[in-house]
Amino acid sequence: MSDRYLFRGKRIDTGEWVFGSYIHKWHDLARINSVIIQNENSEENGLLDDPLVRYYIDPKTVGQGTGLKDKNGTLIFEGDIIDDRLVGVGEVTFNRYAFKTSFKNNIGKWFFDYLESEIKAIKIIGNIHEEAANE
Repeated sequence: MSDRYLFRGKRIDTGEWVFGSYIHKWHDLARINSVIIQNENSEENGLLDDPLVRYYIDPKTVGQGTGLKDKNGTLIFEGDIIDDRLVGVGEVTFNRYAFKTSFKNNIGKWFFDYLESEIKAIKIIGNIHEEAANE
């Protein structure tokens, strides 16, 4: 699976981050939405119905991978807080068609505008879900 189409979310039962394909289901009987991140290998291994490869996650924590990695080689996800030594601290968001970083000094920078040398200046310092928990 391409890193650009990889999702992450926090498991409801353990609070642990999981990564894989994103599935959003509506259950008529229960009248609830469930959000599942499924292990990326589950379908090709014939394990689509195996509960060990599906995780119910908090829908507020779902974030898509940007396909880009920070200077330490860590994949950057929507919702990450990054420190761009050239611009400052900002939050990665998905704005309808593309990923964007909104910095505290009101500068916005689209990810497709980053040069390779600029990506090497970015470091993930947290994410919005863990920051909120620490406040």
